[in-house]
Amino acid sequence: MIPGLDPKTLNDEELMQKIIDLRTRYTYASQMFGSHEMARALGTFLDILEAEQQERLDRALYEQIQKQLPDIIDTDPVNKEVKDEQRKAANQGNTGPSKDGWRQRTFRKPTLD
Repeated sequence: MIPGLDPKTLNDEELMQKIIDLRTRYTYASQMFGSHEMARALGTFLDILEAEQQERLDRALYEQIQKQLPDIIDTDPVNKEVKDEQRKAANQGNTGPSKDGWRQRTFRKPTLD
């Protein structure tokens, strides 16, 4: 956390302005001889602000997608029948749980037709 600054309290424009300001200061500090500590501290602050900005963008994108996509209901009878048929086909040949709780698979011998 940046001392005296909570990025969650800034609006989007203030956050962008802080990022631009810190990026400029970081560039100057990284180019000056002997200010590696300052550059590292500014880089950390910059990472915190950019993470907050990315979180806001991700949240806005998620909300937009949720508005556009309808909820998918799993109890649709057509899909339920298809899923039941797929489940039966996948389990066909299973003998059920054995004594130790593991399922055993029975294999059919190939036939020549």
